[in-house]
Formats: sequence, C-alpha cells, structure tokens
Amino acid sequence: MKKPDTVIYHPPPQPLSVPPISVNINNLTTIDPKPKAKTTFTTDEISQILAEDAEQYDISLILGSQVLEDDLKQQPGQKKLISKIIYSKGKYIKAYCEGFINEENRVSIRMQGICEDGTIIIKDEELSHLVLSGVCKLILVQEVLPYQTPLKLIKTFDEFCQICFFPFMIFKDNGDVNQSGSESEISHNGGTPSRQSESSQLNSNMRQIDLWGRSPGILLGETLIVFLSNRCNVSLHYLQDESFRLGITSLEGECTNPIFIELQYDKATFNNMFEIFEHEDFTSDGEKVPLRENEVPLRSLKLKNKDYAEVLKSGIMELENFLWKEFGDTIGFNFLVYERTGLIYQIRLRTDPQDGLQMELWSVRDSPTEKCFKIKCKTLYDLRLKKHQSDTVERDTTMPYNKIWTFFGVNRADLSRPQLHLVAYLYLTTLFLYLPTMELNKGDDEDSENEEQALISNK
Repeated sequence: MKKPDTVIYHPPPQPLSVPPISVNINNLTTIDPKPKAKTTFTTDEISQILAEDAEQYDISLILGSQVLEDDLKQQPGQKKLISKIIYSKGKYIKAYCEGFINEENRVSIRMQGICEDGTIIIKDEELSHLVLSGVCKLILVQEVLPYQTPLKLIKTFDEFCQICFFPFMIFKDNGDVNQSGSESEISHNGGTPSRQSESSQLNSNMRQIDLWGRSPGILLGETLIVFLSNRCNVSLHYLQDESFRLGITSLEGECTNPIFIELQYDKATFNNMFEIFEHEDFTSDGEKVPLRENEVPLRSLKLKNKDYAEVLKSGIMELENFLWKEFGDTIGFNFLVYERTGLIYQIRLRTDPQDGLQMELWSVRDSPTEKCFKIKCKTLYDLRLKKHQSDTVERDTTMPYNKIWTFFGVNRADLSRPQLHLVAYLYLTTLFLYLPTMELNKGDDEDSENEEQALISNK
C-alpha cells in the first residue's frame, strides 16, 4: 500500500551560520525631515490587509485553474523537466522539478538533485497534487513575484517552477533534521507525519529536499543592517533578466513582512556583480553533468561580490531619508510594511566608463486624494548643471489617473493591488532622467552661467 504523502513546512528561514555583515546606515543619515504625526494601523486593519494579500497572492489558485495541466498535456509523455542551479550550505546543487499528469489527470511534481560534491546524495521527493496544493497555500510569493508577471499571467509549468517553486527550495542535512523536531509540521493526510521519522535516519552524506515558506534568497549568508531604527535582515531575490528585489525584514517586534526595493541593473553592472552559471558547465566530482532529454534549464546566477550590502548602502540610506521625508521622522517600520500608497521603490544601477558605479532612487506613490501617481527620481551621484556647481539632482512628475485609461485601457478603480503594481511598473520602465546637454556633466569648459535642465521624460 502506498504511503500517504506528507510534507514538513518550515517557517521563514532562520539566520545562517555565515558571519553576518553589519552595516549601520542610520549613523550616516543626514536629512532632518519635517516631523509629521505618527501613523499606525489597528490590529483589525492589519488583519484585513493580510487577508487581502493572502487572497491576491495565493499560488494554489494556479493549481486549481488547470493551466499547468494544459501545458503538460502538450509535452512529450505529458511531462516537463525544469532545472536550476541552487546554492545551499556551501555547495552548488543542480535541482530538477519534473511535472507530470498523474492517474487523476492532475499535475504532480517529482524533485531530484545532483550536488557538485559527488559524495553528497540528494534524496528524491514527490508531491502529489493534493500535497502540492497544501504547500502552495503556505508559500509567501510576494518577495519573488515580478510586478510585470501577476499570478494570473503564469500559464506554463516552467514559469510556475521559476517563480513559485525553485526560490523556496532548500537542501537539509542531518543538522537541520535534528532541529526540525521543534518546528511546525503539516500533514495533509490527517494523521501523524511520517517524513520526520524518515528524515531522522538520513545518512551523513545525504541531503533532503524541502520547501520553505519564504525564499531564503541568493545571498551567501546573513546580512544585517539598521534601517528606520530597526535591526533588519536583508535578502536578495533574482527576478528575471537584470532585475532583482531586495527584501528588508525587521528582526524586532512581531512583523515578519519585508519592505521591498526593486533593483534594476544595466548589463555592464550586472556582469560586474553576477556570473551566469551555465548548465552545460555544471560538474559533479569533476565530471560534467549532461543535459537530460527535453530538459529546460532556467537561468542560474553566482554572486561575485560578497559585500553586496556595502555596494547598495548609499541607495538604502537614501530610501530611508526619502521615507522619513515623505511620512515623517516618527514613522514606524511596521506602518511602512502595511501602508498601501508606496507602490514601488526602485534603485537603478549603471556603470559609467569614467565615473564608475552610479545609482538613482526612483519611487512611485499612489495618491487617491490627488487622483494620480507621484513619481520621484533622485541621483546618488553629482551632476554639473551649472558652471562650477555640482550636486545631486531630484526631480518629480505625476501620472494622472485618466492616463491609466489612455495608456492601458483600464480604470484605476477597477485595479487590484497586483494590477496596480503592474501598471505602475510598466509606466516606470518608460521613464528616465533626461539631461539635454550631457557634456556639462563631464566637466567641459562650457562658459554658460545658465542652469541646464534635468527632467523626468518618457523614452
């Protein structure tokens, strides 16, 4: 008789054993913002916000929509094999997710892995559709879901794996298994979980595939900063192309939800910070691991710069200053997690051939009272817009609600929060800081005393 499927669900990841990188950004803050009244949410308001988020970001709805089954039925043998290279506990592991149609005509997933260290064996796992649906209800996908890809736009099994599965995958060893007795377990057969007893019998050279409720990100260890007077943990998540998301989570109080910062790199800066891990070059014990039949490899990255928080420190500082300026210096971390007007905070990074790394802080805030999106940009580098004067530049613009209909054919009142993020993100991608006379920023000998314009413009 087939043993019932069970799965162990783990709460958000605990700090890793790698020594933390501490970056105290508050000591460097220089803005003295105008005080505003302290703003808080009631417990009922927070509960309502969390309930709305749970409904909008419930990835189990994808499983109930039949889109994955429709995709798999078009594949040879009604199955699809997706792979990604994941860093876990000091080792790179090539992980496989194979989706297939089971006897009940529903999608199930088989998980496998190969470690670069051939002495480590990855234990295979299989999730039935019932267990998969339960697990998906517990996964917090907001940290890794690109704004331009709402859940309703996920139509293929490889998109599902890339966004809803691989970012949450970990590989447990004996040390993790011995600690898991104190962690919460979810059994979907209504009985006593059976995988715990199996897990405790893992050999020292074996690792077990598990899923975390929150993505641990791609940083190689715990990274700590002080942000808005809170001691916080930083996680970095790869979205797609040259886009990332930084999650800042307070380690104080009861709030475990993060504040997000979108990171957008130009290709030169991306290549300086990251390395693409080619699947064809992955080896185990020095031997190349060939691609399997019909395998679909997903883009996998290596982080080159371990001092990632130091690189972004000035951008994080400027966001802190911006939030204090917008909301008042008494604003609390928890309020900013739950408030709904801040749609997007983005740092754009590019490498100038002469001046090196340059960053810009962009923000999009929703203003229902003024019926518009408020968009701001501030350079984190100096521009010489007037003779003998160099300074940072801050510019703003608006997008009236009626333009949402003009550009996207929808009304602001009809948009859900993910759709609002989508509209704001798509419009933000069309904007840049326009400098009419670029030569003035390179220290030329222009004699004009007139200040050159710098403005936010559409591409």
